[in-house]
Amino acid sequence: MSSLTSLCERLLETTLKLEAVVSQSDSDAELWSALLEEREGIMDQISQLLSAGEELSATMREQYVEKADEVNRRIRSHMTARKDAVHDQIVQLQRTKQVRRHYANSGPNGYGAFFDKRK
Repeated sequence: MSSLTSLCERLLETTLKLEAVVSQSDSDAELWSALLEEREGIMDQISQLLSAGEELSATMREQYVEKADEVNRRIRSHMTARKDAVHDQIVQLQRTKQVRRHYANSGPNGYGAFFDKRK
């Protein structure tokens, strides 16, 4: 097995690991980052071998590269969904902070609801 084949195999394995981690709802972004960096290093090594004159055969392209690309598309959709969820949480937090700041001196209140102090 050539080193290019083993690198393509590692690329697919790392991409599949990344997909498994990203698809978990409570996964850690630090683990994402580590797997992304590992995968980027593998791609750099593959790029170096290709620029040195090695060629990617059709079977290697089909077995590893195309599968990794397909998995990568699924990973992007998971990441986009997680990013959108985090964005929504940030917007909600900002709204909550803004309401609290706005009504901070208005006496006892419940998230913008006023309590009548009259008796």
